[in-house]
Amino acid sequence: MTDTTSDTTSDTTADTSAAAHALAAHGLPRPPAVRTELIAALEARIAVGGSVVLTGPSGIGKSAVLEAVAEAAEARGELVLRASGTETERRLPYAGLTDLLGQAPVDQLAALPGPQRSALYDVLVRARQTTDAGRRGRPACRIAWRELLGRCAADRPVLLLLDDAQWLDGPTADAVRYSARRLTGLGVRVVTAGHWPEGTAAGDRGSAPWAPTPASVVTPLPPLSPAALAELFEQYGLPARVANTLHAESGGNPSLALALGSAFTDRIPRHWRPAPLPQRVRDMIGERIAALPCRTRETLLTAAFAHRPSVDLLRRAGREEAEHDLRLAAAAGLLVHEGDAVRFTPPAVGTVLAEHAGAGHRAEVHTALAAVVPDAAGRIRHRVLASPAPDAALVRSMAAAAETAARQGAHRMAAELYLLAADRVPGEADEVRLGWLVAAAETGACAGLPALVHRAADAVLAADASRAHRTRVRIALLDLSGQGLSEMDEVFAAALLDAEGDPALMAPLCLRLSWSAMVAGRPEHSEREADSAVVHARAAGDPATEARALGVKATASMAMGRPGHRAVLDEALRLPEPPSNGWLHASPRFVAARFAVFEDRLTEAREELLRMLALVERGSGEEVVHVLRSLTEVSVRLGRCRDALDFADRAVRITEEASLSPGPAWWDAAVAELAGGTVERALAYAENGLRASTQERDAIFSARHLHVLGQARIRSGDLRGGVDALQRIEALERGQGVCAPLALRWHADLASGLAGLGETDRAQ
Repeated sequence: MTDTTSDTTSDTTADTSAAAHALAAHGLPRPPAVRTELIAALEARIAVGGSVVLTGPSGIGKSAVLEAVAEAAEARGELVLRASGTETERRLPYAGLTDLLGQAPVDQLAALPGPQRSALYDVLVRARQTTDAGRRGRPACRIAWRELLGRCAADRPVLLLLDDAQWLDGPTADAVRYSARRLTGLGVRVVTAGHWPEGTAAGDRGSAPWAPTPASVVTPLPPLSPAALAELFEQYGLPARVANTLHAESGGNPSLALALGSAFTDRIPRHWRPAPLPQRVRDMIGERIAALPCRTRETLLTAAFAHRPSVDLLRRAGREEAEHDLRLAAAAGLLVHEGDAVRFTPPAVGTVLAEHAGAGHRAEVHTALAAVVPDAAGRIRHRVLASPAPDAALVRSMAAAAETAARQGAHRMAAELYLLAADRVPGEADEVRLGWLVAAAETGACAGLPALVHRAADAVLAADASRAHRTRVRIALLDLSGQGLSEMDEVFAAALLDAEGDPALMAPLCLRLSWSAMVAGRPEHSEREADSAVVHARAAGDPATEARALGVKATASMAMGRPGHRAVLDEALRLPEPPSNGWLHASPRFVAARFAVFEDRLTEAREELLRMLALVERGSGEEVVHVLRSLTEVSVRLGRCRDALDFADRAVRITEEASLSPGPAWWDAAVAELAGGTVERALAYAENGLRASTQERDAIFSARHLHVLGQARIRSGDLRGGVDALQRIEALERGQGVCAPLALRWHADLASGLAGLGETDRAQ
């Protein structure tokens, strides 16, 4: 939120309440998971006569991909035969083949030689009475089925599509395999989709047990991207920020994301408060956990209790088969296992696991983890959780560990420890408890932990708390909003009422008001609020807030083209450097690095930003994202495209995991993709980022997304669309009195686009 601005956004926001009702009215349809690149690869494989096996957990979109493949094949005039396995019919001989034969051309069936026609009739009609009859007729049926497919393929290409193949009955699977092996390259192709059998996971065997041929290509279906899921939810009017959070919680599984999205069918919770877990999702989690082996459930429970679970940590905690157990859980759609890190999808999986474990069992797991976690804060956390008995000394140690973790940038751990300390403090020490709740809210906001922040803030506001405590937790709620400060008027009003007359409280509050005005595209108002913050900070003896406020004033002055902005920044830099505490991106030091970027001192900016990244890399909130996005911008301009893509990917991941405003990270990704990725992905990020920023009334990143959107459209050949996007920036900057060509250099792109359209007079 500490950057120059170049435009404003619409005064309207998405009607999320009406949109939520639309989601309820439409239910939870199968998502239109358009996976262009994947489907193109499948089409290429099919075109050369190959067969494909699609795998992935339930809900990942296998059926949607099969439908897209079917539509394309039918459009080419191919014969498409489809069947789906059903768990209740998996022991019914030839149930699947019956469905396939029902779609076969009648004239081809009638043209079969008598014995083969009789074999199909006898097996499919009479042999259903007993499984023995099904086994007796298998050879004749396989031969007849192969002959039928061969005759059909002589007329036109044949494509078999088998969904939920893990539940196909055995005789059908045998017949499909028999014919596919003998007709490969002769116009018959097979695409099957399913998930791995219970007790197995991808990688346990050389190929899927229901692969049609040994040469079939096994293709795991990847999760949807954040941009694709945002487009899916856009039809229901859910804000892009909510959609991005749902992407993190679902691991990109569209069906799970839609189920989680049903929590918003009534209304969108205000002030970024998390929605309750839908009962249908809780039931689904319970069913999937129950289907796993006992050993795997124990490994998952251990992972659920760990602060940052990893394969190495789980092994050291006694879970020797951790890697295999995690693969089983991933195949069941309960987690995402990337590298050594483990993330439950949704996070509530950990809660459900804990609820089904007894108190003694939970204590045993925490004790095992306390012996192997590598950090002191983690060891104290597990020791406290393993012991239900009150221990004042241990609680004090936990609070001290929280302070240390916060200083080290581990704000997520610090917030959890502060909240745990508040839960365990003796009842008579209420003032101490409130202080730790406030600390939990403040550090939780820096870490991007909405549920924890709201829980701590609710407890403080429900208690007989002081004005200072009430103001501080409300400021934490403001900080949690990220770029969405324009939606926080009620919180601002309540905080101002409590803070009135107290410079120590007014200074940080006015600082947030200056940020809010900057994000909204009102740099002059931002400058006035920054001046107020400076006055209050000096009266309170708060040099940290004074320095940050001067940094905002310098940024606003630069946005308005005033020549004195450098002198204001120098004044801020002369003050003692504020402690980071999750706010490095609001420091004069960071503003100075941004000015170096604007002034093309790129090597200097890169070196300083890399030093900052080393300071904040243990964090998980906005300060990390803003450092990463600045490094992305510098890397692109230095021609270090691989670095840019890496920094952008990290910013996108942190943003969704911490439920942050997606606009900054998606702009980051759009810029990196345009430089070193694909124009298509750049367009997707820019379009979704513009929508997200507009919804949050974020003028800064609305303009930035318009710029990269214009560039991407021009590069893709859409000159008119690109010029239209760039002209919106021109009009918006003129309307708000912004003049900062160094911050957002769209002018040459607009001139180039106009010249390409033949509008040379306007280009000049």
